[in-house]
Amino acid sequence: MGIRWIECRGEYTWEKQVLPSLTGRTIIYFVGDRALHGDSWCPDCVKSDRIMEKIKDTIDQTKIPVNFVTILVGKKEVWKDPNNHYRKVFNLKSIPTVMLYDTDVRFEEDEVTENNIIDLFF
Repeated sequence: MGIRWIECRGEYTWEKQVLPSLTGRTIIYFVGDRALHGDSWCPDCVKSDRIMEKIKDTIDQTKIPVNFVTILVGKKEVWKDPNNHYRKVFNLKSIPTVMLYDTDVRFEEDEVTENNIIDLFF
């Protein structure tokens, strides 16, 4: 087994394709949509993406059975809408946010650090 890395764009993909396939420990990373060059419109998300890449390189060497789901919450105007699907379903207030699915454990904005995220894997 090991880590299953999943990227999800759109609520249909999350609810109909990704969610039913999840078993075991699941970490969800909410981030703003990325442009063609790969960076998010959200400056804090660009910073957290760099942290996630570093973590991925480290954690991939282990055989920890965990799902790591990146959910792209939309373009800036979609995210800013108070009725944004992910704001409502997951009670999100800011991005980036990383949470341990089905628990109250979450890290928002500046709390998204390498140490906090690595601790979620163990």
